[in-house]
Amino acid sequence: MSEVAVSDIFGSSAPPMSPEAAAARRAALVADPEYVKSALGGDELKQRTLADLFMLSRGQKPGSSAPAPQDVAGVQAQMSEREIADQRKVLDVWQSHMRLDDAQRFQLERGEAKESEIAEARREIARLKKDTEFTRKLTAGDVAAMDKWSKMHKVAYGMRAIAG
Repeated sequence: MSEVAVSDIFGSSAPPMSPEAAAARRAALVADPEYVKSALGGDELKQRTLADLFMLSRGQKPGSSAPAPQDVAGVQAQMSEREIADQRKVLDVWQSHMRLDDAQRFQLERGEAKESEIAEARREIARLKKDTEFTRKLTAGDVAAMDKWSKMHKVAYGMRAIAG
């Protein structure tokens, strides 16, 4: 039996699926590498199924647009939610490129560094970019240079300064 999009089965009426069940089903599909490969490869039915399950997981009808905020507080909440999601994406990328434990990630998410620490780290980054010897070491994979570069960027983006 071929996969059918949720909206194809139920039309514009919401199916008897809880947001939690929709989120769980979507998570299972996203965890399947072949399914994701097919969806990313242009399989519109699989793309629409994922989109429909996403809408259901947010308590919305498949195919409908997200409700617009009704007041300033709603707009601000929506903006905050997007900023947090964007920040988490950035931290995910950072974590794939540098050592970043849970405590460091938490500090970056909360922006716990002092303004003076951030300013100093950014000045040091600017200086290191001009230092040809440091750049040579960094591009050659020197561990000490990579650790220094990583530390400066962590502090420059909100993590408290690390001793050493």
